[in-house]
Amino acid sequence: MVDIRTQKTPPIGLMGLLGLMAQALVMAYQMLGRGLLPAACRYPLSCSDYMLRAIQEHGPVHGIRLGLKRLSACHPFSKSYGT
Repeated sequence: MVDIRTQKTPPIGLMGLLGLMAQALVMAYQMLGRGLLPAACRYPLSCSDYMLRAIQEHGPVHGIRLGLKRLSACHPFSKSYGT
């Protein structure tokens, strides 16, 4: 039988910490800021949900880049909006 108290957790590292902080910021936006803006996302998965999933699947650096790319295409002043 394994005693949980004696098991050591692996160190998180800089990228893991950056990923956790980025996810916390997106979740804070979802809880606090989502109600301030009208729901007008053109995708079935909201941009904040997409960014959370991208950070979890691709890591913080690439996930944030993918999320920002999605945000830049989602607003109404984008060339690809509504196409």
